[in-house]
Amino acid sequence: MQKWPECVREVVIRESYGRAAVMRDFIAPDGAKFDDYLLWVARKRATIVLPVSTDGEVIYVKQYRFGVKEPVIEIPGGNPKGQQTPEDVAYAEVEEETGYVPGGLVRLPQKKFLFEPATYDAFYHGFVALGCTPTGKQKPDRTEFLEVCRAPAAKWWEMILGGEVEDDKTIAVSAVALPILGVKLEFP
Repeated sequence: MQKWPECVREVVIRESYGRAAVMRDFIAPDGAKFDDYLLWVARKRATIVLPVSTDGEVIYVKQYRFGVKEPVIEIPGGNPKGQQTPEDVAYAEVEEETGYVPGGLVRLPQKKFLFEPATYDAFYHGFVALGCTPTGKQKPDRTEFLEVCRAPAAKWWEMILGGEVEDDKTIAVSAVALPILGVKLEFP
């Protein structure tokens, strides 16, 4: 497919938490102009990580999410602070959100996972954190209200298929990561 030209105009409506709401104008390959296309732009690239305890259980959180106004089951993730690498972010987010420290990381094979690409100019890095051990000390951000939970890896996949887990980032990273842990992804 022919690459579209860069946008011809971008107006930033508001920026916060490493994201911006913007209006962009595009010119399509056939010359048609698309005015005032509203989308979100990530100023930082997030990292999402599936933490696994030393006894093979997935460590996840229930977190209140302001967008949907309800608690959501998800795995840790966040944006880099300063010069943090994606690996640095993975280690930090697991400890901050769950109170566990990873023994090691495995980067997932995807170069990037796209968020909703029709309206969000963003992607995230995916990892599995292995051998996580408890510190007993969560360090959540000011806007994070978290409950830490655990489930055997096979049960975690059942929770995803059963609809308990609705967060797309969590589902995508889990679907790629669980086979690395030896979980066979079976569908009913």
